[in-house]
Amino acid sequence: MHSPPGLTDRVFLKVSNFCRSPRPVFLKVSRICRFTMEGPKYVSNRSKRIVALARSQNYLEESDSEVDSDESCIPDEDLTIQDPRNETDNDDDSPNDDDRDDETIREIFEVENTAVREETGEQPQSDITSGGSRLITPQKPADVASSSTRSDDTLDESRLPVSYYGRNKCFTWSSTPVRSKTRTAASNIIKVRLSKIQGPALTVGKNPLPGEVWRLLFTDDMIETIVKHTNEKLAKIRSVIELKESVAYRDTTVQEVNAVIGVTVLCSIFKSAREPMTSLFSTSVLGRPIFRSIITEKRLGILLRAFRFDDSSTREQREKYDPAAAITDIFNKFIWNCQQIYSPGAHLTVDETLVPFRGRVKFRIYMPNKPAKYGIKVMGLADAHNAYIYNAYIYSGKGCDGATLSTAEKKKSIPTQSVIRLSKGLYGTNRNISCDNWFCSVELAQELLAHNLTLVGTLKRNRPQIPAEFQARSDREIGSSLYGFTKEMTLLSYVPKRNKAVLLLSSMHHSNYTDVSNDKPEIISFYNATKSGIDTLDMKCSVYSTNRKTRRWPLAIFYHMVAMAGSNASILYGLFGEKKTVSRFDFLKRVSLYLVYDFVKSRLAISNLPQELQSIISSLEEEAAKEKQIVSQRNKFVVRVDECPTDTLGKRKTCRFCPYQKKRKTAYKCISCEEPTCLECSRKVCKTCAIKNKIFPSNKLEFTGILTNIMVQKPIIMFNYTLKRERSNVEVRKSHKNREKYTLNVLAV
Repeated sequence: MHSPPGLTDRVFLKVSNFCRSPRPVFLKVSRICRFTMEGPKYVSNRSKRIVALARSQNYLEESDSEVDSDESCIPDEDLTIQDPRNETDNDDDSPNDDDRDDETIREIFEVENTAVREETGEQPQSDITSGGSRLITPQKPADVASSSTRSDDTLDESRLPVSYYGRNKCFTWSSTPVRSKTRTAASNIIKVRLSKIQGPALTVGKNPLPGEVWRLLFTDDMIETIVKHTNEKLAKIRSVIELKESVAYRDTTVQEVNAVIGVTVLCSIFKSAREPMTSLFSTSVLGRPIFRSIITEKRLGILLRAFRFDDSSTREQREKYDPAAAITDIFNKFIWNCQQIYSPGAHLTVDETLVPFRGRVKFRIYMPNKPAKYGIKVMGLADAHNAYIYNAYIYSGKGCDGATLSTAEKKKSIPTQSVIRLSKGLYGTNRNISCDNWFCSVELAQELLAHNLTLVGTLKRNRPQIPAEFQARSDREIGSSLYGFTKEMTLLSYVPKRNKAVLLLSSMHHSNYTDVSNDKPEIISFYNATKSGIDTLDMKCSVYSTNRKTRRWPLAIFYHMVAMAGSNASILYGLFGEKKTVSRFDFLKRVSLYLVYDFVKSRLAISNLPQELQSIISSLEEEAAKEKQIVSQRNKFVVRVDECPTDTLGKRKTCRFCPYQKKRKTAYKCISCEEPTCLECSRKVCKTCAIKNKIFPSNKLEFTGILTNIMVQKPIIMFNYTLKRERSNVEVRKSHKNREKYTLNVLAV
């Protein structure tokens, strides 16, 4: 704690004795200064005049000592200082009292300075400005050494507690932190899994293939939807052309659509997204034989023109409230899959991305700061650590930001609506969101704090809550910082160069710490580390771009979805088990081979296929078969259950595994040991894990159906299973702790 200039703790003690308080008043210097500056009601006017007089006279140049301990401070309710000579509580003192105060305080300072001068042997110094001589207390040698080692204890008046006001005093900031520095704010404590796979991603095992991870994002139902609506468009095309029986216009299949996506991914890793199809499918030495071996140029062009993602019969009605209805359903399914299989990290970024497109669409926008300039804006929420896209929506014009919000939320500003829509799935998780000055505002910070989310971002200088002192001025020193604090937020104004100030708002930081690595405020370092989640995603999508030239805006969005799926899938692939680092080039190459394998294999059945293509397809099939080999081994023995045993009891019984003192009754049993098992002592096992871990009932059954969810007790994971194949049957032996053996015959498919 620091003393103001011209006042010492010894002076405060003298003033306290002069006021004849019931007990000696020991106060922290900063607290007294705050009282005298702000003037609370519980400090008398007489006491404030005494302190003001001491400061104005400047009897002492430097302080001798300070009182920093909390024990030296009395409670706030005991700070009322009254003069016992006054019988009433009247705060208005007479002129005689003022003169008596002046004379008494001068006597106090003269006695104090005389005592110090006698100890040190110093002579009084003359003060010309005051019209007389005043005594200046010299600093003792011990105090000089103390001040040299504790230089930070000297504080000028510019750093005393000050209040800053926004425009028209609409908002108040304090120059000192309001919150305690000893405890971490509850909004900064996260109690959820971070940067981990979850949900459907756990069903593919610990060592999945890149293609299997891809299918978690582009699921079978999405491909089937594309196939259905594409065939409807192909049927309309066949009805108006002359060659209705041409094989180039036949209906497509799931395998063919996957092959088209695989070709698109191959174009991205070959940097051929903008290369004309004529060049890709050329038969000269400059062509790429791999594309001709997968699909013909004419068929690929027809499919890309016929690709549809929604029901065209109801599109006109849906476009009345959703201008992007042509691809909204597929896009939302993709985003939902991204959210179900991944738990994001503690820090996320909100920003916009631009899908390049110069065709005709009513919600095309112009962004001069983007490389493509023209296109379709997509608002996104991404993990700041690895740029995993977690939530996004297509900006389709005015009013789309609040499409899924309540009536009260729609009354807020448009940038606030955008962040609320993107972050609703994270409410209550105490994560942090970083954004730029278009989104960031005090209104948004308060809204997110109400749902246990924090905000860090830059501010526009025209926000009404920003005080005039925080704006750029020529007299501010380069590298200086100015802080404003409230109980919930912190405002920072940093001067990186002359006549410029950077404004940041944070509801996560509540102190004025400085990053020692770059000598900048901690808020700036944190914002620089977490602001580029969406920008990093844009960089990844541009490095392996899938945006081919097209005049159809839904297809442009679909190309961007493929690029985002490639980025997300590569991130997910690195989270499974203890995998070695795989470059994104190798990952995307393996994904493309996985997608084209089934369709390429069927092309070998074509009788008039050229010999050159047959050899290329054979080599491609061998390469792609490596990606399918593990899957084939996995599906070699498929166990099906025709009659799954029930896990319920006819009569409620005491749980076999709970402590006897609980006497817990249960209506369930373990289907393996048939012991009564309560829900707390059991865990649900899906059919995939039950087949993989060979968890079967103890009685003999023939499995020909599908295994559903079963209840399994905890100790069952300690069992040792051995699998032996004998002719057409599979014998599973289970060794229990008591060495009892159970035999189960399973049909091999």
